[in-house]
Amino acid sequence: MPLKKQRVKRNVLVLAFAVTAFFFLFFRMDIFRRVENITYDWRMKTLRDKEPAGSIVLVFIGDDTLSSLGEWPLSRQWYAGLTEILKNMGARAVVFDILFIDSRDADAEFAQAMEYAGNVVLPFYFDRPESKGGILQSEMMAEPVKELKEHALSAGFINILPDTDGVIRKYPLFIKHKDKTYNSLCAALLEDVMGASVTSEDRDAFEYEINGERKTVPLADNYSAYLNIYPDLKRFPNYSFVQIFQSYVELVKGGEPIIPGNAFEDKIVIVGSTATGAADKGAVSGAANYPLMGIHASFLENFLKGEFIKKAGPAENFLVPLAFSLTAGLAAVSFSPLAGILFVIILAAVFVAIAFTLFTFQFFWIDILPGVLSVFFVYGIRILAGFIAEKEERLKVRNLFSRYISPTVMDKLLGSGEDVLLVGEQKILTVLFADIRGFTSYADAHSPEETVAFLNRILSILSEAVFKFGGTLDKFIGDEVMAIYGAPVDDPLHAVNAVLCAQEMMRNMKVFEGKVKIGIGINTGEMIIGNIGTARRMDYTAIGDAVNVAARIEGLTAGDEILVGEGTYKMISKENIPCEKAGTFNVQGKGAGLVIYRVLWNV
Repeated sequence: MPLKKQRVKRNVLVLAFAVTAFFFLFFRMDIFRRVENITYDWRMKTLRDKEPAGSIVLVFIGDDTLSSLGEWPLSRQWYAGLTEILKNMGARAVVFDILFIDSRDADAEFAQAMEYAGNVVLPFYFDRPESKGGILQSEMMAEPVKELKEHALSAGFINILPDTDGVIRKYPLFIKHKDKTYNSLCAALLEDVMGASVTSEDRDAFEYEINGERKTVPLADNYSAYLNIYPDLKRFPNYSFVQIFQSYVELVKGGEPIIPGNAFEDKIVIVGSTATGAADKGAVSGAANYPLMGIHASFLENFLKGEFIKKAGPAENFLVPLAFSLTAGLAAVSFSPLAGILFVIILAAVFVAIAFTLFTFQFFWIDILPGVLSVFFVYGIRILAGFIAEKEERLKVRNLFSRYISPTVMDKLLGSGEDVLLVGEQKILTVLFADIRGFTSYADAHSPEETVAFLNRILSILSEAVFKFGGTLDKFIGDEVMAIYGAPVDDPLHAVNAVLCAQEMMRNMKVFEGKVKIGIGINTGEMIIGNIGTARRMDYTAIGDAVNVAARIEGLTAGDEILVGEGTYKMISKENIPCEKAGTFNVQGKGAGLVIYRVLWNV
């Protein structure tokens, strides 16, 4: 049994490894990766109550601004004025999420304002960037107007590539164009305005040093960072474009401005449009119709607070589900089906809870679906394998015993769950031997064909009597029948049923053609029962002194006589089966003094 348990555990380990590896590789495929991304978006929604640190201020060009200052696009005079005002109010940097790629009348004025401010970062974009060799690359670039670009402090691209399901989850750091590397808008801001420098870089993370502090940006594919999205931009300090002008006028006049005079002091100001028909919106993780200027704000907030989402590596995404699926497999072989399924449901729930907890508090993303599916599939396959093995075991038992026991006893045996195929045991049982008298004379007077046919008819009748009373037909020894009562299925009345069987045999032979006579010997005692033999030939039989005594008793019988040992007599006497003492006999191997009783079957 220890070897069997070891084999089962080894099989569970192999199964858990194979199933976990299958789903691990399965979910590397893009079509199924989309399904896992949905669980990522669910988890992102659990982070909705995040509060920004206050270092980033958003300026919205909304419908109120357009109704006051003119139609979209606004004159660049207004951008020039905004740039100067924000500089005068102490802004550390002004980042525009508005493209200036075509020339306008007020470009010179805007350029002059940017030169005065010395803190402006302008956007540009690439046409149809794509991943090549794990790096975003593009052949075409749309830059800001040359005059504006020359007077801005820096510039960065604003391409944010969605995943294949159309949802934005990552922010790229750079793109290659004609063998030159270009920073994204926020990467340009970090390096050219905030003075951050890259101290180490690889495909897994970039490390920046800023103001003596090290900041890590964990990376996914294409040198992009998974964003911890801030879905509600109103949680950032935010102001209307037109209100800034109104407040600045009041501030200059010494009045009470709508916006406090220190609202922009040492702040990073991001300017973008939210006006109807002019807003750049898209689907992001956790939000369906999101102003994309919030992508830049979220990246900067993640950088400053160290809260980027870190994706689990291949090792974590394989080993953690493997541990859970292995536990599920062991549950399948340790618990009942009902307890097992409840355990596995709880196990899967624990796995999901751990994944959500890690995401919520550690910003660590471990895949959910491969782990959950591995848990249920390992459990299901193991249960199915156990069911098939049980069926095979039952079939093996049925094949082994179908020749020896009745269908009723067979059903009891298969329903008992006992491992009768492997276990030998010592039990008190009853053994019956029935021998046909005068068969040798019959064989001498008849042809072989007639002899065999005659014998088979007699043995069939005797066998049916064995089965009728729940016995096990052990073997035929020439013209003799050996039957066992009390195994493989326990029978507290094994001695009684053996005697009733003997009486049935006698009555059947009395009316059989030729009125065949038989002698029956029965004995009850302790014996060993089990599968005995070799790998090539094995029989389910009983051995021991009590078996030998039963054979000796049968040898003492005359025709039409049933003799039983004292052990059998003690059990049947309680059931009022008529008996008489036949005498005390000397039996080979037992010496003198063996008391034997005669069953009165024909009274």
